[in-house]
Amino acid sequence: MVFKFSLLKTLGLTFLIFGIFLIIQQSIILTGSVIGFSLSSIAGFVGLIMIVLGILIFLKADSLEKRLVKESGDEPEEQEDPGLQDYIKKNTPPYLRNYKPFAFYNAVRGMGKIGLKTHGKEKLPEGPKLFIATHKKPWNEAFRLLGSVDETVHLYVDESINWTPLRRTFLKPMGMIPIKGTLSHLSEKQKQKVIEKHLLERRGFKEVIRDEKKAGYENIKYIRQMTSMLMQGRNAGIFVEGPELNIPKEDDKSEEPKRRAYAGYALVAREYKRRTGQDLPIVPVGIHRGNVAFGDAFYIDQKHKMNRKELEETATEKILEQYAIARSEKEVTYKKRKAA
Repeated sequence: MVFKFSLLKTLGLTFLIFGIFLIIQQSIILTGSVIGFSLSSIAGFVGLIMIVLGILIFLKADSLEKRLVKESGDEPEEQEDPGLQDYIKKNTPPYLRNYKPFAFYNAVRGMGKIGLKTHGKEKLPEGPKLFIATHKKPWNEAFRLLGSVDETVHLYVDESINWTPLRRTFLKPMGMIPIKGTLSHLSEKQKQKVIEKHLLERRGFKEVIRDEKKAGYENIKYIRQMTSMLMQGRNAGIFVEGPELNIPKEDDKSEEPKRRAYAGYALVAREYKRRTGQDLPIVPVGIHRGNVAFGDAFYIDQKHKMNRKELEETATEKILEQYAIARSEKEVTYKKRKAA
């Protein structure tokens, strides 16, 4: 059993950040000033303890990791194929080597389980698989997907919008991987409305639009990262509708956004097949509020070279079928509660 010291350092850093946050929060509440340091409340005292523990864990992580490895006497398992081992070593992000979910990841999964109802979970295949999911309310979908699967799932998140210095402090412990997003399905007018809609992420969406043309080239690195995770027997997830859905017609509040998937998921499946010689199970997922519906796994036909349009239509049809199931389950639950 190998303990990766970077996880311990991440834990220490998380304690430190939350501790500082608690003290600043209490200082503002009690003194009205950010610098008005206060320990006169329980929260302030807890914050100080978290800061001290965070610093100690961070500083002692290296020696603690060596001690644990020495006492366990375990050695890391070797890959049978040196070529695959080199590929995995080269393309696995440092923070995901020997990754094991700890308290923060499990806390997020716990949040996703609140009021959760799954459909078709018994159909999930064994071994590594790629989940392709709907993406209407970003963080709800992420939490629900993590909460509905018993195994660890590494999710793609948009680099420009979500991989900011602050957010990645929390996204890395959750095992997430950045990728260059795209809004190419949207018209220029719709893209402008997206920018106006998102105040906090406005800069990120502008960057997505600016970098769309080179995103395909830059995503080769991220595709290989995701493939290396799958080659280690882990699961991966992609929200194939992109960072933002098509916006309904102006002043029409009742119209649903046009749902359309991107074809990037197929690149991961093909890279996995090329490296391992095995077909990668692709599981369509529909998520509506607290309901998650899993469809039958499908595979990319390597002999029949599907074009981008066919790949997009296949994914769109399959995820919307599961979305309809998830939505109908929600409506049935709502009607039962109303009747009671």
